[in-house]
Amino acid sequence: MYLGQYRPVQDWQVVAVFAQRRLDPGVPMAYRGVEMSGQLQVVYLEELLEGSTDSIGVGILQVIMEREEQAQERVQQLIERVRGAGHPVRILELVEKVVVYKFSQMSREELEAMFTMEDLKQTRYIQDLIAEGEQRGKLEGKLEAIPKLVAAGIPLAQIAEILDLSLEQISQVVCDG
Repeated sequence: MYLGQYRPVQDWQVVAVFAQRRLDPGVPMAYRGVEMSGQLQVVYLEELLEGSTDSIGVGILQVIMEREEQAQERVQQLIERVRGAGHPVRILELVEKVVVYKFSQMSREELEAMFTMEDLKQTRYIQDLIAEGEQRGKLEGKLEAIPKLVAAGIPLAQIAEILDLSLEQISQVVCDG
């Protein structure tokens, strides 16, 4: 329908993904030409688990689909392949996100065992967490100083300017204190 309606000028390909081969209903008669032209690729996720592959993308899918025990081993192999092949850090970030979602019950120490600390530090996710922690630490220090400055008789607007905080943040601390 899309091809008939929009008539794209660039080449196109259809990728059909099925969890298991038995769920594939087959190509409808009207689209047999697409199948014969090589523009249709069918992927069966269950079969991705069976073999080994050099594809990082398939490796990521395998991690998603496997049980936790096998997935942990595959993650380590995948990280080594990503690191060894000199892939950009964003590929490592994708692997990290998959791992964090797949193993959401794992502790920080368990996740660090899968990645080297250097790998983790390179990812944007961890860099953002570190920056957020540093900001939170600075903010907590500033918030602790507010009652002392108020007790010294410094006007709230001036405290906000000194600490580089909004007047609302200052007022909230004063009201809560």
